[in-house]
Amino acid sequence: MKNYKDLCKLIGIYLDNAHDACLNSYKKEITIEMFFKNKKLSIIISNTFSGEIDIKSIGKKGYTTKGQGHGMGLSIAKSIINNNEIFEQRKEIINNYYYQYLYIYSN
Repeated sequence: MKNYKDLCKLIGIYLDNAHDACLNSYKKEITIEMFFKNKKLSIIISNTFSGEIDIKSIGKKGYTTKGQGHGMGLSIAKSIINNNEIFEQRKEIINNYYYQYLYIYSN
């Protein structure tokens, strides 16, 4: 049950951030991909964005591109992932799209 709640929090954080980021972009696109392979569920959320993103700072408490009063969501996600061995994350920017990968390992 804890894993399920953590998964819901992670997806909620990632989708909320994707939504906020794409609102300020020209294309305003979000994509979600999910597939299961080799006992691992992959969830990939990508979105357009505008401005600059310091990808190395994403997940650090207080880092935000949204302005004051934000910057907690991805640090919460990082904490959930660091405290649960079934989750792993990766992030990258490709052609003005931010990609957030969430991997869930099956027993």
